[in-house]
Amino acid sequence: MLVAQFFLQPLIQEKIKAHEELWLHKKQVYIKAIELVDKRFDSMIFGNSEPIAKEPTTKEINDVFRDLLMVCDNEKIIISFSKFMDISVEGYCCPANRGVFIKLLRKDLGKSTLTIEDDKIPYFRTHSNK
Repeated sequence: MLVAQFFLQPLIQEKIKAHEELWLHKKQVYIKAIELVDKRFDSMIFGNSEPIAKEPTTKEINDVFRDLLMVCDNEKIIISFSKFMDISVEGYCCPANRGVFIKLLRKDLGKSTLTIEDDKIPYFRTHSNK
């Protein structure tokens, strides 16, 4: 019994640490993905408002997409991100789809399910560019 603890305990701790590090890295990648989706929203015209940011660059999109491919096992997340970044997918860039995307990311991180409706997860945009 003592021998098993001597050998197994370090292995278990190592696996736990690796899992925690992966979770933290995945969380960072998901935050970058949300920031890029928000930047896409910021670059759009809503009603009478002007864009408040430039569109995400090709490099920004590809860097985040590469990171998503490395850490994400949920194809829905990867497809959703792709649709947000592909301006030819008309009508996809809407607050409800952003809500779906955020919920997918939270679920993949093991967070509890939000009971807020997808279109009620706000994308805040003030009238000023500041």
